[in-house]
Amino acid sequence: MLPSDDDDPISWIACSRSHNNKPCGRLFPSTDRVANGGGSQTKIPKWCQRCRDQRKRYRSGAAGQAAASREKASGGPRKRSERYRNSDHGKAAIKIIMNSDAYRKRQRERPRPIIKRISDKIGKMMRDGSLESDSVKANTVFVDNDDARQHFRSTFEAWMNWSNYGANVADSEYNQRWNVGHRIPRALYDPRSPEDIRRSLSKQNLFAQCAKKNNEDLQHGLLLSDSALLSLRCVWPIRFTSLHQLKMQLSAARVSESESESEFEGVFE
Repeated sequence: MLPSDDDDPISWIACSRSHNNKPCGRLFPSTDRVANGGGSQTKIPKWCQRCRDQRKRYRSGAAGQAAASREKASGGPRKRSERYRNSDHGKAAIKIIMNSDAYRKRQRERPRPIIKRISDKIGKMMRDGSLESDSVKANTVFVDNDDARQHFRSTFEAWMNWSNYGANVADSEYNQRWNVGHRIPRALYDPRSPEDIRRSLSKQNLFAQCAKKNNEDLQHGLLLSDSALLSLRCVWPIRFTSLHQLKMQLSAARVSESESESEFEGVFE
């Protein structure tokens, strides 16, 4: 039903939903709002209230949940998000977000697992040769900065040095920057267990790794041979007692860690 001329002087928007190649076309007022992300901000919806309600009922039903499971299993959402984030438009959007005060505030205030915090401290020790950390000393076998740097130096590839330590940069090539790599991903370890924390941050598990390769391993999984995994048995998470058990969890752990580390995974789907 079209609004009459006597209605309040507000703008009206046509619903953009299309079903079986037939547009909905219902009009709804521009005063309608839906949540924009996880915060308190709102935006004007593209669909009318009736279409939004229909979508909500479908998604909560058995057919909708089954379809969502199939889509997730196919990797479609992740691939779409990755394509956008790697596009010029996506990179520009991420740059704007990362330079915002709100993003920096969230980064400062968000809780981080203890293993991630200590890994970050070790990274700072690599960047600053004089930095010492009590938490690193208390939870790892590294006795001081020199000990930590000596270990990572022993794992250097020919192109690595202290000046090219750092995070992966968009569009960078392989063997340009390196950072702290984990042979067995952090996500497999229990941050409530002091022994798991020690094993995750052990010398056997930490090494200097190409930053781009490290980023790819987070998304797609680090492929270690059975013999390599068996050689690391002394630093396996304590809950694993067999190689089969460990390998079953490795792929899932990489996906979990990738999602927790990436602020923008799934944001632009």
